[in-house]
Amino acid sequence: MALYKTLVFCSWAAEEYGLVGSMEWTEQFSKQLQDRAVAYLNVDMAIEGNYTLRTKSAPLLYDVVYNASKQVPNPDPAEVAAGRPTVYDTWLLRRPDAQHPGLPRMQSIGSGSDYTGFQHRIGVPCLDIRYTHDDVIQNYTNYI
Repeated sequence: MALYKTLVFCSWAAEEYGLVGSMEWTEQFSKQLQDRAVAYLNVDMAIEGNYTLRTKSAPLLYDVVYNASKQVPNPDPAEVAAGRPTVYDTWLLRRPDAQHPGLPRMQSIGSGSDYTGFQHRIGVPCLDIRYTHDDVIQNYTNYI
């Protein structure tokens, strides 16, 4: 027996005006989402730099993210040459978690973005993920 999974890709309107689009959608489909949704992945800022991975997540998804990032080849040839062949390896080096030595920093997800309706209203675990810049460097060109 085959199990079928459906991926739903959404683009929201009016986040800056009170999360209007995503909140309306989660309210309209709350019963179906509570029954069927496995997770919500928020990638509205997929790339804001090329330094390392940055994540905010529900604790339920921590291991999923750690394990998945260990399977993604590192896109930076210099990092691969330095012995860091996966995204996880660079993430661990560049954003270590001071409270959990040996793990990269995984922030707890809060609110204020389109995941709010999913995480806080209907209980769907959420992940906000992006590639980010070096926090130490203050000025960036438009061409990263």
